[in-house]
Amino acid sequence: MFDIDNFTVETGSNIFFKNVEPLKFGENEVNTFAASFQRMLKCLGRDIPYWYIMGVSGAAFRLQIHYNSWRMVSADPISGYELTENFGKAFGISLEQVWTCGIKDKVKKANSDIRNNLKLGKPVIGLGMDGNNYHGLIVGSTPNEKLLAFDCSIPGIPHAVAESLVWCYHLVSKINSMPDAYEQFKLAMKQALKLAEIRRFKSFHIGLDAYDYWYSILTNPTHYDPYDNSWQAFEKNNGNYWIYINLLDARKAAAKFCETAAEDFPEFSESLNLLSSLYNEMVLKLKPLLDRKIVRQAKNINEGRPWTNFERRKQAKCLMEVKELEQKTIPVLREINLKLET
Repeated sequence: MFDIDNFTVETGSNIFFKNVEPLKFGENEVNTFAASFQRMLKCLGRDIPYWYIMGVSGAAFRLQIHYNSWRMVSADPISGYELTENFGKAFGISLEQVWTCGIKDKVKKANSDIRNNLKLGKPVIGLGMDGNNYHGLIVGSTPNEKLLAFDCSIPGIPHAVAESLVWCYHLVSKINSMPDAYEQFKLAMKQALKLAEIRRFKSFHIGLDAYDYWYSILTNPTHYDPYDNSWQAFEKNNGNYWIYINLLDARKAAAKFCETAAEDFPEFSESLNLLSSLYNEMVLKLKPLLDRKIVRQAKNINEGRPWTNFERRKQAKCLMEVKELEQKTIPVLREINLKLET
């Protein structure tokens, strides 16, 4: 047996990473890709805070909603306006995206590639490793080639990966030097502006357009029956909640990122403090609807606990107030990016 930094390899048999913090859903790490990526980086010797990863990758500044209502995939960084390349570029990591979708030959090859990565000290991010819509981190494998992972479904306990259920893996294909803090700041601000200004991308509404689309569904009581006993209704109910908590989590990270950047780059401090204030205001507007359970999970919506038109209108009004604050960030972001280009 020999140790290589954070993990242990038992030659020819078990491979298992040590000291990986378990993913715990809802503890200021709602974006499960970013949370898994943060742990991946730490295993590679790069200990970066979650909020900083969210900011530099652009995830802290994104809101997108699938045109076919509130699909949970809307909040995933690997869907629609993808951010996965940004995650890698911002931290000197080349990621290989491997879609298996349960296809036998692809699953077999992926298993082999993942085990090879683990032997080289590179953990792997996987989506849907127990059939849920969460990313997690593959931290080990067994002599009979079973993969072991952490994710939010079973916090703190590594579980065997149900490989036939996995949709997508992200493997580290190359490790480069990290951009310096100033370059990371430039990347963040460029993405923040683009994500504030863009309206549509592929099958998704982005930014201000997403707020309007979200509002239009919430204020249309005939759009669908939230009590219908179907997976479509369940996904829409859960999707509304999921997109909402991801938006709250993202803007928390955006506020923290801008506040810290204001200290690091004093020439931009006035603009960055203004941005931080605007993002914090968004958080203050969004949070009470969760605290009062006006926005809630699908399992808490039923005829005994109806999701009323009043509650939907309350959420719609809140989102329009947040949209107004989002609009105010655009000229500030433009000014910062103009300065960065000169």
